[in-house]
Order: sequence, then structure tokens, then C-alpha cells
Amino acid sequence: MRGINLTIPGTARTPSTESVVAWFSSRIYLKEELVLVEPGRLFFWGTPRGIDDRLQQMLMPVFSHIPRHDHCERFALLHHARAIVKRCGFDGLADCSGHVKMYVSHFPCISCVAVICQFMRLFPAVRFELDYDNMWRTRFETGRQNASPDAAKIFDVMEGAVNGG
Repeated sequence: MRGINLTIPGTARTPSTESVVAWFSSRIYLKEELVLVEPGRLFFWGTPRGIDDRLQQMLMPVFSHIPRHDHCERFALLHHARAIVKRCGFDGLADCSGHVKMYVSHFPCISCVAVICQFMRLFPAVRFELDYDNMWRTRFETGRQNASPDAAKIFDVMEGAVNGG
């Protein structure tokens, strides 16, 4: 793993590019035919390798004080857009329908909101559901009582309670 900063269970984490996690799932159809199912995947910070320059340009981050091209929300959407293009081609994007669901452990920055809007523009018939928490609260055990139901999908991973081995 590329330097994912997991903490010791019970300790608090501050929100940062490296500590925010996105959980993503989807069902995508091309002209009523199911072409892509993502049952659920976690995305961390970074940029997926091998992304076509056209996709990079279609999902552009907003530069504001710091580079934001590597946020987990953009990583997830670039990864998924690449998978859709592989199945439908660039010409088939407008013919796609279905839904995507994204939960983010911390509220999206303005750049990520912009990338989400760009994704929605590329896929106008794909319903986009977004949920998020405030990591300034949920980083403490007491703040998790009111966390989104989807938060449980990432808490164990963020705290190192899940062993990849």
C-alpha cells in the first residue's frame, strides 16, 4: 500500500487527503443492458494509473491553495469512468443509465464537489447518491453514534482493524 496512514485503534485522526476514504458501489446499464456492477470498493488518495487524457480532462479538479487531483472521490470516479468507457466507448456515455452510491468519510471539498458534478454531467441518466460525515466528529468514538450507516464500511479499515493478509 502507498503510505496509507492508519492509526492505532482508539486514537483520533485529523482529516487530510491521506486519511479520507470513499466507499463506492454502482450498477450501470447501456441501453437497458447491464454492463457494469461494482458491489462496493474502498478508494483512498491517489490517481489511478493508465487513465486516458480525455477522462482526466472530463473530471478536472479545482486548484485551490493545494493540488486536489489525488482526492479519493476523484480517484473513485476516474476509476469508474474508465471502466464505463471500456465497456461503452466515449460515444456511449450519454446512453448509460443506472446508479452510483458514494460514501465519503469527510465532507467533500469544493474540488471534489466539482468533479462529482462533472461526472453527473457526463452520465446524465445515472443517479448519483452521495453521503458523507464530518471527520472532525467521527474521528472520536463518541462522535460515531450519529455517523452515516455507511460509515461502518470504512471505520475498521481506517483504524487498521482489518488485516489485508
